[in-house]
Amino acid sequence: MELVIGNKITTYDCHGEKVTGIIEQIYVNTIIVGTSTAKYVCLKKQLTA
Repeated sequence: MELVIGNKITTYDCHGEKVTGIIEQIYVNTIIVGTSTAKYVCLKKQLTA
């Protein structure tokens, strides 16, 4: 799976909660996923397709 800012993704945040949102920022070990109500920090090693 290629990580691209603006793409929709379903993954798990740092607390294990399932999150579906838009990739807003990409860092070395984490990504920031934004929804209409919040932003979540997700570890890259927890990503799911």
